[in-house]
Amino acid sequence: MASVVMADDGVAFDGAMAEAGPLGGAETAFVALAEALAARGHDVRAFSRCAAPLRHKGVVWSPIASGDVPISYGVAQLRSAAQRGKNLPPLSPPERQALVRQTGPALLQAVDRVLGELRRLQATPGLRSDFERLIAAYTRTREEIQSELDQP
Repeated sequence: MASVVMADDGVAFDGAMAEAGPLGGAETAFVALAEALAARGHDVRAFSRCAAPLRHKGVVWSPIASGDVPISYGVAQLRSAAQRGKNLPPLSPPERQALVRQTGPALLQAVDRVLGELRRLQATPGLRSDFERLIAAYTRTREEIQSELDQP
């Protein structure tokens, strides 16, 4: 199996925190992807602003500050992978459907969390933003994912 290195230098989180309380949509998707890859037998190392090293659901979490992985090296690897990805043929309909079936439920869960948080923030007195537009966009995204999942 493959050795996978993932990094996120945003908010502080790790895999265990995803079970303890709500995370943002990106963080939830990050954790879900790391855990899904580990469950498939891949060696997954996740670097984030977590407080301490941790092994959770097969994923080895390490603080970015530990210096175990130079961020510049990771960025270079991602750029290289993105460049190679541009030359790949598009997914066939069966491949796309398999990908949606595998990732769709986790994506729906992440979108639902984001929608819930947006609605909570929208109800906060004195907080202003274009919540209606954001909620509409996430709702459309959710409907598109659900539509793909509902296809035979």
